[in-house]
Amino acid sequence: MDELQGLVIDNGSLMIKAGFTGDDAPRAVFPSVVRRPRHKNVMVGMGQYDLYIGEEAQTKRAMLKLTYPIEKGIVTNWYDMEKIWHQTFFTELRVAPEEHQVLHTESLFNPKSSREKICQIMFETFNVCAMYLIPSHILNLYTSGRLNGCSVDMGSDISCCCITEGKIEKNTISNFNCGGQELTNFLQELLSVRGYSFTTSAEREIARDIKESLCFCLTKKKKENLRIDELIKSSSSSNEEEKKYIKNYELPDGQTIQIGRERFLSTELLFRSKNEILEITGLKTNKFFNNETEKQKEKEKEKEQEKENEYSTLPEMVYKSIKNGSTENQNEMFKNIVLGGGNSKFEGIQERLNTEINAFWAENPPKIKVIAPPERKYSTWIGGSIMTSLSTFENKWLTKDEYDENGPIIIHTKCNDFN
Repeated sequence: MDELQGLVIDNGSLMIKAGFTGDDAPRAVFPSVVRRPRHKNVMVGMGQYDLYIGEEAQTKRAMLKLTYPIEKGIVTNWYDMEKIWHQTFFTELRVAPEEHQVLHTESLFNPKSSREKICQIMFETFNVCAMYLIPSHILNLYTSGRLNGCSVDMGSDISCCCITEGKIEKNTISNFNCGGQELTNFLQELLSVRGYSFTTSAEREIARDIKESLCFCLTKKKKENLRIDELIKSSSSSNEEEKKYIKNYELPDGQTIQIGRERFLSTELLFRSKNEILEITGLKTNKFFNNETEKQKEKEKEKEQEKENEYSTLPEMVYKSIKNGSTENQNEMFKNIVLGGGNSKFEGIQERLNTEINAFWAENPPKIKVIAPPERKYSTWIGGSIMTSLSTFENKWLTKDEYDENGPIIIHTKCNDFN
């Protein structure tokens, strides 16, 4: 199998990152979204089941209904997911999947049934010659050159776990009840106070770009008034404290808007509970938190174990994750807290997280080090590229022959990275 070239596909809830083993960066990065007509026959010559994938439908956004087949890291629509993988292989990478080994990333909370379905689709639909399925947290840590540490994945959803010798400690798996989508929703709510409305799918993408390009984390909590009604005054205020936060942002139509304290207030959602956010801002609604579908809510009720390990702030999640692990490894974990994912790119997040984790001790805290590698936006994909390029990985691939002999259930024994 050493003559075959590997592919790495990072399956994100908002973006797919795909490319070739050994490359420094993914060749293809595109939205993990499927678009179809809002109404039948809305487009002349368009069949009922015609779909637009990723970037292809951007110009037709108003005429199409958007669906995201991955929700909080879990595939919820297999028909659409298969179309996205088809797009990945044949349009984005322009490869014949049967000639390649494919590494897929997965969520820490991926159900067994979903793991088996991914395996089945890869071998039966795309006829790949080998595959592997691995949690993104392992790859995030691997990119930093570590096999031991606390890996914090900050994508559209945020979670962490402790990893020892490349294996995940199951009892350290922790989930944060806020993710990248909630941060964007909160920013939209804050911007609406200034009179800026971002409600359509196109406008939501603008809000996400504002978040990624202008928002940052305060290195320590501000104690002064942060009420949302004060934001209205900040753009025209003569107060120097307010002025220093103002940045201009040019909209696609050429209009320029001003963004002020929203730049840091939006990211406070990482460090304060939702109730505290409502209290300090004076918001009358928490609708920006309520973006779960009914299906998601039903699934959450079924995941009591996951609920037990869900935390209200990022520092609490990381701290409790490490404390839930083996006592002898805790000092090493606190010294190797590695951030990854697009929502770990905020300026100041490294220092703020370090400070707030230290605050859990009244005195004599252990040495704490938060690591934020410069390439962390794509650290999961990069880790997969590095790992699959090593000769030591050759024996880990799940082959087509093994699948044919055992069926999809083999994925649980062949691709098992948990202790």
